[in-house]
Amino acid sequence: NSNKITLINIFVGSLEYSNRLNDKINIDAGIKASRYRFMNDVAVNKFMFNQWVPDINLTTNYHLREDIPAAYSSVNIILDKKNSVKLGLRYEFTNTNLGMPMHMDIVDKHYGELFPSFFATHKFDDDNSLNVSYTRRITRPTFNDLAPFVLFLDPNTFISGNSALQPSISNSVSASWSVQQFLFSASYNDEKNYI
Repeated sequence: NSNKITLINIFVGSLEYSNRLNDKINIDAGIKASRYRFMNDVAVNKFMFNQWVPDINLTTNYHLREDIPAAYSSVNIILDKKNSVKLGLRYEFTNTNLGMPMHMDIVDKHYGELFPSFFATHKFDDDNSLNVSYTRRITRPTFNDLAPFVLFLDPNTFISGNSALQPSISNSVSASWSVQQFLFSASYNDEKNYI
């Protein structure tokens, strides 16, 4: 016999700014904040001695709090008729805490990261162009990936999260060549802590 109550609250806010300085330069900037609150109350009971008895190994109440403020800026520059570049930089700070009444701070992470990006385009003519890019990205574990609660799918199958998961950081480089309706591309991706 199992019972589960899950409450999820998500708050997101952002403020953005864009300014076209002239025909060749455009600047974008902004701030964004995300706030997540997650509560998962799981009760599992066994039928023993003609009554339902709580299974203390599988019954618990988890709380997850995550705050992610970020600031970012990018500039688009048209160098000439054939060349353009876009440069971007984003900073994010993550504050994550997962716990339960009997065991606080199962996950307690506080870290900041910089995420640069670079894109360049060269047009040989109207039907022939070359694009190169570099980006650094983050992928965070989801609530279900992190929370170590147990969810029974049937009497023999359950799923559970892993509170030791770390965010995945990837660095990607790519190049593509467009010739009329054909596109040739190559990319390389290096990812740490793959989820």
